Amino acid sequence: MEQQNGDMEWQEEGETSEGALGQNRARKQAAPKSAGGMVEAVQSLKQLLEQDLNKKIEAMKAEFQLEFTKLSDRMAEEVAKATAHGFQRPRGLRTLSYYRSN
Repeated sequence: MEQQNGDMEWQEEGETSEGALGQNRARKQAAPKSAGGMVEAVQSLKQLLEQDLNKKIEAMKAEFQLEFTKLSDRMAEEVAKATAHGFQRPRGLRTLSYYRSN
């Protein structure tokens, strides 16, 4: 009887082993699909990150352009003031030199 039980256990284990082999085969066959899904997920995540990065870069470009425009306008104002002031100064100098020479 014990011999029979031992045989039965072996048979059950054998069935389990074959079942496990069958499952492993199924997993191996499913693995490329799963790996393909993983690759697609990684590519999708990469694409989302690139889009997010591109949006941030565009926002930074817009902010930089705005600040650059403000600076450029400010410089133009300062140049205009300096130029206007510069044109007034020589006239004043000429007037002073006219009075000094007379």
